[in-house]
This record gives sequence, C-alpha cells and structure tokens, in this order.
Amino acid sequence: MQFFPLSITYRKMFKDYHYLNRSVIELNLELTGLVINEIFTQEKEKLFLHIPDDKVPQRHLIISANSQEPYLLIKNEHYKAKKNTINFFSENLPDRIQRIEIALSDRLIKISLQFASIFFRIAGRKTNIYFLKSSGDLQSFKTINETTEEIITILNGESYTSSENKINKRIDSSSVSFQSAKKDNPFISRELFNEILIRCKKGSDITAVLDECVVEVLRDRIKIGYDRANNNAFFLPEKFYAADTIEQNSFDSYNEALQNYLFLNYAFARFINLKNQLTQVIEKEILYLSNKLNNLSVRIDKGPQDLIYYKYGRMLLANFGLLRKGIRGIKLFDPESNEELIIKLNPEHSAKESVDYYFSKAKDEKISFKKSEELFESTLAKFHKYKAINDSLFNTQSYDELKKISSKIIIKKNIKMEKFGEDTPRYRTFLIEGKFEVMVGKDSRSNDLLTMKIARQNDYFFHARGYAGSHVILKVTNTKEPVPKNVLIKVASIAAYFSKAKTSGTAPVAYTLRKFVRKAKGLNPGQVIVSKEKVLLVKPEIPSNAEEISDYESN
Repeated sequence: MQFFPLSITYRKMFKDYHYLNRSVIELNLELTGLVINEIFTQEKEKLFLHIPDDKVPQRHLIISANSQEPYLLIKNEHYKAKKNTINFFSENLPDRIQRIEIALSDRLIKISLQFASIFFRIAGRKTNIYFLKSSGDLQSFKTINETTEEIITILNGESYTSSENKINKRIDSSSVSFQSAKKDNPFISRELFNEILIRCKKGSDITAVLDECVVEVLRDRIKIGYDRANNNAFFLPEKFYAADTIEQNSFDSYNEALQNYLFLNYAFARFINLKNQLTQVIEKEILYLSNKLNNLSVRIDKGPQDLIYYKYGRMLLANFGLLRKGIRGIKLFDPESNEELIIKLNPEHSAKESVDYYFSKAKDEKISFKKSEELFESTLAKFHKYKAINDSLFNTQSYDELKKISSKIIIKKNIKMEKFGEDTPRYRTFLIEGKFEVMVGKDSRSNDLLTMKIARQNDYFFHARGYAGSHVILKVTNTKEPVPKNVLIKVASIAAYFSKAKTSGTAPVAYTLRKFVRKAKGLNPGQVIVSKEKVLLVKPEIPSNAEEISDYESN
C-alpha cells in the first residue's frame, strides 16, 4: 500500500469529536459547581448561559447550534442585549452545574444540573439543544422533527465521560479508506484521517498513527492560522502537517484557541465578502466602460453628422408641400449625390415640426460630437484607472487596503446627493442623445429629495398622470436653448415606464418646470402639487438612445 500527500483543510476541525472531548474537560474545570442564573438567545441559533461568580460576574457559556458551526465557548465579558432577547427554560433556573460530560460514541454533550440536564447534540441538520427535567419533561431550543420519546431515548441511551476518551479500533491497512475507517472508528473526522494518510509510509501501523494523532488533538497546543493561498482559516494541533506552512498563533486552551479562530474566521469572511463585492463592482464598471468606449468610438469614426442633417432640413424645406402628418418617411432626389434619399419622419409631426427637427438636430450635432470626443477621452482614462485598480485588487491581502479601494470607487454618481448623508437613496440616471441628463427617483423619499432639493427651478419635472410612480427630472443646463420636443417625449416615456402604467400601451405623462411644483404641509412623502402642466401621451419605455449611467464612479 502506498500513501500520497493530500490537499486538505483543517477549517472545521474545532468540531472534531476529540476536540469536543478536550472542550468538555476544560469546561468541567471552570464551571462545575457554579450556578446558571439565566439562559437566553440574542443571536440566531445561539444560546447564552449566564454563569457568574464573584470574580467573573459577566461570564457566559455560548452554545452555537448552527449545524455548520457548532461549538461551546466561554466568554468572561459578555453583556445581555437590552432588546431582541428571548429567555429559555426560565422556570427551571437558577440551577447548579454538577458536571459536564461527552457521550462515549457520539458528539453529544451533557451538562448535568441538580434538577435537570442540558444536552447539546451535534448531528448535522438535527443539531439542537435540549433541556430535560428530572421529571422527564423535555424542551428544545430549535424545532424538532423527531418525537419526544425518540429524543429522550437518544439522550439517555448513551454512556458519558468527563475524561479523555481515546478508544480507537484497529484499522485494516490492506483496504484503507475514509468510509471503512469511519465504520470502525466513528470518531474519525476527514481532517484527522487525511493527517493519518500524510504521516503513513509503506508498512506503517495506521492504528498507531491514529492513536498518536488523537493524543495530539487532546493534549497539544492548538495553532490558529490563515492560509492565504487557499483562503482558509486553520484550527489544528501544532504538530499536524500544515502547522508549519501558515501564519499562526498557538494556544494551550481549546476555549482561547476557539475564540481566536472564530474572530479570525469572521475577519476573513469580512475580507472575502468585501473583496468579492469590489471585484463585482469593478468588473461591472470595466465592462460598462468598455462598451461605452466601443459605442463612442463608432460615433467618432462616423464623424459629425451636422451637414447631413442640414441637408435633410433644406431638402424638406424645398419640398414643404409634400409633407404632412401621418407619414413615416419621404423619398426625395438629392442633386448633390444624384441619388434618391429616404428621410425618416415622425408621423405625429407637422411639416414645420419635421423641418425644425432636422435643423435643430444639425445644430445639436456640433455640440454633441464635441462632447462625444471629450467623453471618449475621460472614459478612456477612467477605464485605465479601473483596470489598474482591478490588477491591484488581486494581490490585496488586508481589509484596510480593501477599504481604501472601496473609498475610491464606491461613490454615488450625483455629488449633490452626498450632503443628505450616506443613507441617501440612490437614483437612476439616464443620458439621452449623449447630452440630456435625466434623473429618476426610486421611492417616495428619493422622489421628494430629487424634486424639492436637487432639481433646479428651470429643470423639467415629469410624472405619470393618474398613476403612482417615480418623479423624473430633466436637467436644463442652458435656459436659452429650448429642449427639443422629441427629447421631452423620450423623458415622458421614461416617466411612464417607471410608474404603475408600465404595462399599458400608452400612458399620459404630465410635465412642467420645477418652479411650478410645490410641497404643501401635510402631504405624504412623494406627493406634490403641480401647476401649469402639459400632458404627453407616450408609450412606457426606455428609449433606445437613452443610456443608463452606472451607480459607481471613481474619483
């Protein structure tokens, strides 16, 4: 038989049977003879047993009945929360601890009191805490699926010990596997079995190696560390295989080691969660910026279209008599190219509105193209910055470094919102035709802030008429330049889309200048009084040329 080193983890070894046995021995030394004054919960799946004495008045034994992270832990300085606590088994307290034991054949811990017993059963999804009175009455911490009789039979059918339980049966080295070893030795965890395999050489006595490892679990110093390569926190005896390969601290006490491990694991989980969050945000922003650069590049390569729009306007003016409402396009001869051109028209426009549309579009095009060039340069710089941040994020090892990165990239898009505090609701922001900025509230509170605090007097206010929905603001940067009617229609479509009229074929949307919107005393959040409004009948949609701006932007 030949053995090979395995890639293993010791992340959950604190719940190994032999380590729980060690925990019971330590708990006996500290808690036997003391009185449990109160039992309560203030965190999900955890019971807190208040066990004070004159020297340690705030001592609590914490029992975690979480199936993935079950444990018993003494905290000498713990204070009961003032709110959101629930007491358990109060009618049977106070009561004195007689002894603490572990079952000889299962991860079942018994705290014997004068008039009752507390059982902590670790059994996967059935992990639970039970309170069994001497009268035979049974109470449980979590809901149980088994009958009371079945549970009592399990609890009373075990033999218990408060000393070291090192009994192990011989392992057949000719057909060794975790399943076969566990069948004969139910105390063997996968971590313990893997350690045995790593230590064994051809011809080794596996049972002797098992005994050696068990003694180390029961008696040796415990090392706590963090393996950055595999993103694992470690809890293991200092003589185990991986102990010399990780950053670590060692402890004589199981309780102290567990307390440090849980803190390290919490810090590690916090680190990983923030790193994953930042990675997701940065990758999303890089993709967004990449798509934006591609679109802008196509726009710039195409060149300014103002001369084409001027041509369309002149051709329509020359053929004014052929224009009428209801047509979606017209075919006209172009003497410059000696070809016929098809010019698209809005069927709702009059002849004058169709001509004005293309002349206005030609005028806007010069400004829009210049802005597109400027936007391409600023977007490219931002793209390179995010790529650099993404590269540095991969090698970031500390939570503080992640917080520095977070402070650079998770900033709300609209700077004016920051003065209302970190809990200010976010807004959707759209850019129409690369020029007109549209802001959409997400709830009643953000509607009020958007309309009454952020919007300026000459901005446009939109709201679906007769339907609950978002306040929508169209920013006006130049009051001397009128907003094209087609832009007003597109903003109205957005307002209808973010309202209860979203699924309608068409919806009425009222609009007016912000200065004609006021908030009367006593109105509910999001409710306003509007005057001098006009109404547009539009299709609820986000227009094709309305670009939604992302929630995050770097400094």
